[in-house]
Amino acid sequence: LAPAPAGIRPEWYFMPLYALLKLLPAQLGSVQGQQLGIVLFSLGGLLLALVPFWDKEAPTGRRGRLATYYGLLAVLATLALTVLGYVY
Repeated sequence: LAPAPAGIRPEWYFMPLYALLKLLPAQLGSVQGQQLGIVLFSLGGLLLALVPFWDKEAPTGRRGRLATYYGLLAVLATLALTVLGYVY
């Protein structure tokens, strides 16, 4: 894959993914950085899709804290990567 031309930027909704791919090194051991980024994106999406299955409602009506913490981490990471994408 050839690198993107200088000065090109994606739309705002792809900026976190773009920033993460720019932050990853080209080679990380025997794995390419772009492949690792795609695996990380896929795992994050899979975890988000599986939240209803692993966050069962407790008998008291409260939801589990793990899903709340995961969601908070996902939102904060998305915001941080968006800002880094525009700055970096």
